[in-house]
Amino acid sequence: MSEKDTIKLLRACGAEARTGIAALTDALRCAEDTRLRLIIAESRNERAKTGRIVNGLLDAYGYKQRYPAHMSSGLHRLKTAIIANTNPTDSALAKLVERGCGAGIKYLSRRIGRFDGASAAAGKTACDLIESQRQLSERIQPYTLL
Repeated sequence: MSEKDTIKLLRACGAEARTGIAALTDALRCAEDTRLRLIIAESRNERAKTGRIVNGLLDAYGYKQRYPAHMSSGLHRLKTAIIANTNPTDSALAKLVERGCGAGIKYLSRRIGRFDGASAAAGKTACDLIESQRQLSERIQPYTLL
């Protein structure tokens, strides 16, 4: 186990969790369907729980959580605003969330491979976050077909 890899993977998980929380908060403001809003809110709460786990693990190593890149934070806000103003349907919103989940899965999968010396707890946290994003994609799939 490499402490350096563990810290880097945990920081990537924390940044991904924060990005997801921000994106899902924006999506929640735009969603109209009650069930879709519930799905998004549950997923956002799950990301917040993961973020707290990451904070605890980083605290144990004496490190702070990393903030997501300004580019990714700004990009999801811009995309959500464009969809809300041009095509404010739950279908368009669900597609945006689904694409965000795909990007998050890809990002974390690369980080797991890159930081393969990370602790089992860090690897499990990353895998749990990936699984959470897969589940969200599956749950909102019906809304993308509307």
